[in-house]
Amino acid sequence: GARECGRRIGTRTQRLDAQWHSQRFHIIGLQEARTPKGTLHTEHYRIWSSGCVGPDAVRLGCELWCHTSLVLATAPDGRQLTLADFVVVVLHADPRRLFVRFECVAMTFSMVVLHTPCLQKTKGQGHRPIDDISNWWEETSQLCATSLRDELVWYMVDANAPLATTATASFG
Repeated sequence: GARECGRRIGTRTQRLDAQWHSQRFHIIGLQEARTPKGTLHTEHYRIWSSGCVGPDAVRLGCELWCHTSLVLATAPDGRQLTLADFVVVVLHADPRRLFVRFECVAMTFSMVVLHTPCLQKTKGQGHRPIDDISNWWEETSQLCATSLRDELVWYMVDANAPLATTATASFG
């Protein structure tokens, strides 16, 4: 309905699908998605949503978009693997964090979408606002340690902070 939390279908979702498909994007992580928790399909992508805070002041929410037919990985034997080859499991989902594991016989990997709290918007609640951000990173580190196995992991992060001043192996 009109008060539904965020976009699920419609012209914006169709436009993003068409744009990213034409650019051959295999996997995309989004922050501030403002969508309800769950999974949906577009013409070319499967989308996992961590859920948002709402419905009236809809905000936050992470999404992971995965192309349904492009190759995601190459198995050790040379086989090209697409989404259909994987069992996909959401390991954790909250309005600022989404952990998704892709498992098949040949390999396992995870995708993590994060949206760090912003220092300017954090309410101090009787202490320094930086403490809220520090606590969020500590919780996130614990979730990573308990949820993610010794496997390949890709992190897609809106850090709400400068990460580097020049391109590096991890940024740019």
